Amino acid sequence: MTRLPLQASVAAVPRSGDEVGDLPQTPVDELVAVEIRRSGGRPVVHVSGTLDDSGGPLLEAVVDHVGAVHGTPVLVDLSAVALADSHGIAPALRRTVEIVAASGPVRRLLHALGSPAQRAGAPVPRARRRPRPVPVRHT
Repeated sequence: MTRLPLQASVAAVPRSGDEVGDLPQTPVDELVAVEIRRSGGRPVVHVSGTLDDSGGPLLEAVVDHVGAVHGTPVLVDLSAVALADSHGIAPALRRTVEIVAASGPVRRLLHALGSPAQRAGAPVPRARRRPRPVPVRHT
């Protein structure tokens, strides 16, 4: 797997009228990081950390860039996302995006949202099901 030269992370997105000193101080473990790596000759967008409304615009920009340069579908790996909300994950729910891996919190969020990525045919890994017990008849 080779890495493409794009790597970014975000702690807070300034809004109109915000002063730099007014921005919330986000702990390092709550940051989102987005990297583009090559896998099998195709770019894969890898996301890690907390994917919420402050990280959604970064993911959106990277997905737009990869789609414009390399075409669609854009492959997105969310297996290292520790926490996500609907605003942060929204760019990954587009029809032009294919989620290739997802962490437990992301799978739960996708399920709560009605699994739109699964309806679009994206291969989101599922948890293994327990085998059902076989009924035994006593004669």
